[in-house]
Amino acid sequence: MGSNDTSEIIHAVETLLQRFGEDSAHQAAIRANELANRGDLEAAELWRCIERELRARLAASNNQSDS
Repeated sequence: MGSNDTSEIIHAVETLLQRFGEDSAHQAAIRANELANRGDLEAAELWRCIERELRARLAASNNQSDS
């Protein structure tokens, strides 16, 4: 993954968090599945990376609020 992909992922993560909040990882998973079903496996993998980053951020946020 190149730096452009990394910056795209970060931008997408921040946008999805603002738009969907706690549901953002689920929304990213839906998009990844849609793209995979259409045969766009490269884009689907990018959205899976976005989903993983969202899940990590949400888990970290939840852990901080539990403290």
